[in-house]
Amino acid sequence: MPLMYQRAISVALFSAVLSPLCAFQARAGASLFVDDAAVTAPGHCQVEAWVRGFHHGQEYTAVPACTIADTELSLGYSVNAEAEATQLWAPGVKRVFRDLETHPWGLAVSAGATWSGAANRWTDWSINVPASVALNTHRSVLLHVNVGWAEQTGQSGGLTAGTGLGVALHPAWDLLAEIYDDQRGPTTIQLGLRRSVGQAASVDVFVGADRGQNNHWLTVGFNVPL
Repeated sequence: MPLMYQRAISVALFSAVLSPLCAFQARAGASLFVDDAAVTAPGHCQVEAWVRGFHHGQEYTAVPACTIADTELSLGYSVNAEAEATQLWAPGVKRVFRDLETHPWGLAVSAGATWSGAANRWTDWSINVPASVALNTHRSVLLHVNVGWAEQTGQSGGLTAGTGLGVALHPAWDLLAEIYDDQRGPTTIQLGLRRSVGQAASVDVFVGADRGQNNHWLTVGFNVPL
């Protein structure tokens, strides 16, 4: 069995153990690598933004998104503040085929691409299938599983896979964890907390690392409805 799927099964078993311990409702969606099977409410918009600090610099990202006709359209903008700043634009589209809000599990498909301002060209594209499952009746534990494909211009593509877990610790606090694998690069791990503010806004704090490499970061994210 491929290593990425062994890790996904491990997270699923861990979440199943936690599920009877929590009585609050978990909320999907955050500044994570693993996506969920949900979109912004129809006819509404939101902005997800985050600052990710590495030992060699910072990354600033904002992703406004709106849902029209059951399809979420987004346009991400990212700047890497290093010696030579890199600006990236990332349009995306996401469609939900089974709604997680009204069913015990949900399914969606998303696709996106990246335009590099420095290179003045499209640098990569990806397609992803996120599935989300509520592991108990209280919906306090949500499991997210992703399978997709990513490809860079002029290079061979690779399979991507990830598993994410959201556990509601309190009506306003969620524990979030994820493992993300890309055949073209290292395995990424993140762990953090999410604090809900009001009905739809939230603040996220994550620590992350690439396994086997000296690459660590801290992320502070914001999710604001419009």
